[in-house]
Amino acid sequence: MRYVADVAAVFLHLGFLIAVCVGSTGDWASLEGVLLIVMEVVALLAHLFYLYMYHHRPSFSDEVNVYKWGEYSISATVGGLAVLASSGDAYPWQVPVLIAALGVSEQATGYTIDIEVNPGEKAVIKDRIIWAAAAAGQVAEFTVVGTYVGITLAYVLYVVFWSLYGVWALLALNGYPSTLDVRETGYSVLSTLAKLGVFISSGLAL
Repeated sequence: MRYVADVAAVFLHLGFLIAVCVGSTGDWASLEGVLLIVMEVVALLAHLFYLYMYHHRPSFSDEVNVYKWGEYSISATVGGLAVLASSGDAYPWQVPVLIAALGVSEQATGYTIDIEVNPGEKAVIKDRIIWAAAAAGQVAEFTVVGTYVGITLAYVLYVVFWSLYGVWALLALNGYPSTLDVRETGYSVLSTLAKLGVFISSGLAL
């Protein structure tokens, strides 16, 4: 099931990138536009790499995909910065640095939970504390970005979908889902929906 999700992700990310290159008249050369395209390219290359791994190391299908957290630390962080850039306002340089630092640390939390918590098992208190700290950081990230952006469709999708990563990790802490395949598929689907949601909504605004 996770393989199918990664195949679908490749076609979706590639399709929307081609659509932008062929038919777009928007301001994709702006900072926001460049960040959105970088987010999509990183996601596309990551899913292509996962497909390569399935074919060249069959055991990969039964392993935790730790590589995804490296991809998320770039693509999800860049996506958050793209939403911030959509404000069009000037902001102190410390703001994007803070957003980037929070984004990377949140993905590091996901990595920690992924390798320490087995599917179907409940996590120990240490992992729950780590998750709570990351959740607090994500709320801070949303608050800072929202201060500059306001309530736009891209911001709403960014908050909703980025939060769903945390919800999925919270379920993992409590033993759900009970199989690695479902857990990995969930992350893959969330990744695709989240990035395409922000990419499309921000692209329409551009």
